[in-house]
Amino acid sequence: MITVIKSIFFDLDGTLFLSTPVLHSAYCRGVEEYNEKNEELIEPPSEQEVLGEVGNPVEEIYSNLFPGISENQQEELGRLILEKLLAEIRRKKGILIPGVEKTLRKLKNSFQLALVTNAQRDYMETVVNTYRLDRFLARQLCIQDVKGSSKAIIIEEMLSYFNLSSGQVVMVGDRESDYLAARAAETRFIGCDFGHAEEAELPNGVEKISEFEQLLFHPLLEANIDRK
Repeated sequence: MITVIKSIFFDLDGTLFLSTPVLHSAYCRGVEEYNEKNEELIEPPSEQEVLGEVGNPVEEIYSNLFPGISENQQEELGRLILEKLLAEIRRKKGILIPGVEKTLRKLKNSFQLALVTNAQRDYMETVVNTYRLDRFLARQLCIQDVKGSSKAIIIEEMLSYFNLSSGQVVMVGDRESDYLAARAAETRFIGCDFGHAEEAELPNGVEKISEFEQLLFHPLLEANIDRK
């Protein structure tokens, strides 16, 4: 018996939205302000180091990028970086992935659409509100909304909320962490070749799309899409 797909869960960074144009500069300016306030000389991470952490829980990100400072210092620095980043997002200096609005509008007619992200709540809500993604999403959850520190737990919480079996859901994401979370939660998975993932980060055999609008014609979804 074939299980009908009823819901699509989306990752945020690299799948619906790219903060790439402003992310590294937000880190640099946040570090600069932190150093001025605390008379310290913390070195800002490189752009490659910052982008390599996208998709990880925030505590893990700051521990990896700033291992030589305490948790309290990391929290203070993180607040400054986030403040800079959110200001740029509100100015629409990030990038909404091409085709997202058109595709979500059509998918909404046939599926419950939801957002699951390891990002902080302020970041998630700023992106969603700035680009009015709430028009298409039935629900959104971030790592701060669940008890735990993995995206698999966020997916499982969303499954419970919608009263769905794992087989009724497709997870769409760009990083290996998204794939592993989907596998842990036993949902289907579609990978994105246009996000933050480096070449060959997603395992061989994972179904991928190279443009967001290709979801409308993906074999896992196409039969259930209302074309009206």
